[in-house]
Amino acid sequence: MKKFYIQKKTNIFKKILFLILRKFQLEVFEQKTLSIPTLRKNFDQNLSNFNKNYFILPFQKTKILREIKSLTILFRSCENVMIYDSSKKRVFEEPKKEYSIRSFNSIIKSCNSAKKKIKDLKIKVIIIDDNSPKSLTYKYKEICKKNKINSLIFNLNINEFDNLISKNVSKQTFANLASLYKSFLLAKEEAEDLIYFVEDDYIHSRNAVEEMLYSYQKLVTETRKEIFLCPTDYPFLYNNIEATKVVLGSKRHWRLTNQTLCTFLTSKKLLLKYWKNFIKLANKRNDPFEKPLDEIYKKEMCFTPLPSLAIHCTNIKSTYGLSPYINWRLLWNENKIND
Repeated sequence: MKKFYIQKKTNIFKKILFLILRKFQLEVFEQKTLSIPTLRKNFDQNLSNFNKNYFILPFQKTKILREIKSLTILFRSCENVMIYDSSKKRVFEEPKKEYSIRSFNSIIKSCNSAKKKIKDLKIKVIIIDDNSPKSLTYKYKEICKKNKINSLIFNLNINEFDNLISKNVSKQTFANLASLYKSFLLAKEEAEDLIYFVEDDYIHSRNAVEEMLYSYQKLVTETRKEIFLCPTDYPFLYNNIEATKVVLGSKRHWRLTNQTLCTFLTSKKLLLKYWKNFIKLANKRNDPFEKPLDEIYKKEMCFTPLPSLAIHCTNIKSTYGLSPYINWRLLWNENKIND
């Protein structure tokens, strides 16, 4: 009985001590159990507090200097084109609508997961659809309603861009540029803070949105500059052995890059700062296509995750496609929508 009483007293003492330490924002680490009692978390959990501080062992807690007000997602959809500017088949060789639906579903699931962990997170999803059947846009609405995500759908009218986009391109390229142009205009009008431009052939991991948000404010706090994040670790990044910088994000590493495709996250501040570059990206066919973005990355930092947070479902032989060391089939199966 005496032994039990001593143990009980010790536990009460520890609880009081933890309360005091928590009040002064000090932490206690228990190596034996790999836990932080003052945070009521284990080492393998996210130890950071959104918009307050980030905390990555074994470093000290750091106050966040860059709060995130909201996230606006611009999702560009087109069921009519299998692979832009190519006649090849995509990995899994399914109809295009399957890639669109699973991509959208993966993003919304990731948003829902982030909202459960980040209180008061404001997310708006805007869909720019290029004349897909109504059955597809209805699916988008169903997915958003099920996950309680605010959404808007805009049906693309390419005639709106007759005097804004070069005529010296194919009909398919014109439609793609018009969709891109529309996404930039809507971001400028609708977004408040962070903006995520994403195409309809990227399947995201469940933790993608959470990792991007936490890592964004951590890296901006450390660099004192707004940045770009790309969710995909593309194969082409390994075509050559080049010097780069690797930093710690929230739950994985991120590498500095100077190239991405048209799926990326950034701030409205950088959108406005480089508005001319964004318009150049959308008003003509550049060579390479993303050249105006690459020009921005010479002045601003862009990071990609290691390992990838999303896979680009293009042809399996494409260097712009499937990320290394990822279970592609598992991500594909997890995001199937049953009719």
